[in-house]
Amino acid sequence: RELRCNADQFLEELLLTPPSMKHTNDGKIGLVDPHGVAEEIIRTRTEVACEWKDIMMEVPSEHMMFRKALFDKQMENWAMPSDTNKHNVPIQTEGIFE
Repeated sequence: RELRCNADQFLEELLLTPPSMKHTNDGKIGLVDPHGVAEEIIRTRTEVACEWKDIMMEVPSEHMMFRKALFDKQMENWAMPSDTNKHNVPIQTEGIFE
């Protein structure tokens, strides 16, 4: 059988697979329910998608905080007196041009 990488194709295969019986490690017989497995996968995917949606909704406000912090830092550097450098170390200017 051809290996399929697409998640939707995998779910389709599960839905087309009939239930089957399987011997468990403890010697009992169990039921393999492909429809139930597909249902659980879809439920989990939905939960993950909703969580991601909620997380992504916060991104603009988080970016705004970072942009504000960057802006504040740039303004702080811009407002520094001309006798200091970017590391806020005083620069000797007296007597240089005399």
